[in-house]
Amino acid sequence: MALELNGTTGVSLVQDGVVQTADLADDAVTAAKIGSLPDGSVIQMTHTITGTSTITHTSSYVDVVSSSITPTAVGNKIIAIASMNFYIRAADSSYYGYGQYTWNKSGSDVGTAYQMYVANSSGHLQSQQNTMSYEWTVGSGEAGSSMTIKMRGKKEANTSATFLSNNYSPSHLILIEVAQ
Repeated sequence: MALELNGTTGVSLVQDGVVQTADLADDAVTAAKIGSLPDGSVIQMTHTITGTSTITHTSSYVDVVSSSITPTAVGNKIIAIASMNFYIRAADSSYYGYGQYTWNKSGSDVGTAYQMYVANSSGHLQSQQNTMSYEWTVGSGEAGSSMTIKMRGKKEANTSATFLSNNYSPSHLILIEVAQ
């Protein structure tokens, strides 16, 4: 099969395997072309792990783990999945100690708060690993702009020190953009 170059219509009759990745311009695959993938296609994913100990003594939310993603098209979904460790020293509480997590999108707390309970057990450290998820639809003005998603936590009631993350059981945050 012959290669035909025509100044008006471009290249025609290109054989399979002839065009290599290096032959394409760096900007040949644009966000508009990526945005036209079939619904449910994974466009991109970020994964952040933190083993930094996050301890709080107050009932105000503190950042535990965060990640950023730049959505490619309005209407796509951003799915966030967080795996968080929560523990208290049971001797610090005469009842079931608990903490709370919430999602934060670009500086605003959103979504449902998740509560984690730990039973009192004779002064031992009590721990619980929790997996939570949330999803957003990319809105007008968000495509092409970086958004930061955070999981934030706080202690509740009379618990003295609440450990929201630690180096023995790191916290994970996965962000996935899905075509819609």
